[in-house]
Amino acid sequence: MFGIRNNLGLAFFARAVFVSNNFSLLIIPVPTFVFTILFIAFTKVVYFIAVRFIEKQEYTVLEHVTSVEKEKVTTHLSSHDYPDFIVQNGLKGLIDSWKFTTKHELYNPDYLIEEYLNDLDGREILSQVLPLLKGNSAAGVRRIVHRTDQDFIANTFETDCVWGKNTEKRRGWNRNKNWWYYRLPRKKQFTGFE
Repeated sequence: MFGIRNNLGLAFFARAVFVSNNFSLLIIPVPTFVFTILFIAFTKVVYFIAVRFIEKQEYTVLEHVTSVEKEKVTTHLSSHDYPDFIVQNGLKGLIDSWKFTTKHELYNPDYLIEEYLNDLDGREILSQVLPLLKGNSAAGVRRIVHRTDQDFIANTFETDCVWGKNTEKRRGWNRNKNWWYYRLPRKKQFTGFE
């Protein structure tokens, strides 16, 4: 299909139809706004299908993380005294939380700086458990995290360490290794921190 706009503000769709085993063109005049609405609806449907397909692939990858690897992650989280909900939800919970932060929280007008800092800490924990994955699923999990990181980078801007200079020094963070602590959301202005 293709659209042609004329002086009257009409879009004409041309589509090939079979008539007696021959192709012929059927011209249908459609107001421009109808064309625009149909195009937007079609685009949203395609986007929705693509997102669902990618998410299904991601969960398939997470299902292939071996029980040994899951146990390593759980042991690591338990040994560092992380809250029970983090230990119980494990790798999948950390990834889901980071994806939620990137896709939703950065746009939430009620998102608080304390919540943002907690979400960045979740990404820090994720960076600690990723090296524990050695199986076939490790590359797939890293791709999921990398794709989410790219979304996060696209929706944030670089700044000084959001936890402040004292915490940065005490924790040994740096801009290259712990880059998420050096970014703020583009769409949100936090107040009341260093």
